[in-house]
Amino acid sequence: MWAPWRHRERRLVFLYSESAARFGSTLMRGWQLADIAREQGVRSRVSVAAVGARVSDADVFMTKGAAAHATPEQYEALKARGNRLLVDPLDGEVTDRMLQHADVIVAASRTAELAYLDEHPEHRVVRIDHHVDPRVQAQGPGPEDAPLRIGYFGSLLNIFSTPAIEERIDVHSVETGTDQSIPWWERPRQYPVHYAVRSWRPIDVHKPFLKGFTAAVAGAVILIGRHAEPEHWLGDDYPFFVSAEPTEAEVLAALDRLQEAHGGPEWRDARDRMEALRARVTDAVIARQLAAALDG
Repeated sequence: MWAPWRHRERRLVFLYSESAARFGSTLMRGWQLADIAREQGVRSRVSVAAVGARVSDADVFMTKGAAAHATPEQYEALKARGNRLLVDPLDGEVTDRMLQHADVIVAASRTAELAYLDEHPEHRVVRIDHHVDPRVQAQGPGPEDAPLRIGYFGSLLNIFSTPAIEERIDVHSVETGTDQSIPWWERPRQYPVHYAVRSWRPIDVHKPFLKGFTAAVAGAVILIGRHAEPEHWLGDDYPFFVSAEPTEAEVLAALDRLQEAHGGPEWRDARDRMEALRARVTDAVIARQLAAALDG
């Protein structure tokens, strides 16, 4: 079928929901990804708009909030104005409303990509991995010979922790879209180990490996649960996994092992894998994925 967007460059519009304007998904997969698209030359005309804006004849990247909160009427209006819709559920559900209107379903992780290809074979599925916050990237990796410190960066709702574990790690609460008063992005490079053992919640569907990407950019190794996504990126024999649902005792033992391994062969193996990971999630790589999604 002939498609007009293949014969002339269309505008690229990142759409967000006003109700999710301060969420991290809007900041990162909306405003920041739009900046990457501009800087990397994905399109010459790139903008960000709220659901309800009059957008016509564009490629519209619907961020998580926009995809979830747009009404059927708003979806239909976007389609009626000649837009092509790239729907990004991120780590949420793919709803019937999305499936009814999406031209492209965006997967933000390898596990999501495989699931969407299996569950929605009638749709085009593309993967656009999650970039690292550019403010973290700007700090560069920490020094290789830094003293061992272990830090957690993220929502307190997501961390698996106990008082005994918190005696061993520094916990930095980060709500990417709202907490800008403290420059948290300066801190990841100060920690040679990033703690990323999660307390899983029912709303967690397909989580991108953002904590792993952030650790890699900061020059750190990561302690994380053994799930399919980190195994995909690091290999199933990465030395610093704990089980998917660990006990306090297992995590404390893993922290002990990190201390003992620091500077040794297992440590160097983990660092080598993290350095390789850093090269796989640069802004240029993300931009190529976005460009391929738009060109299909």
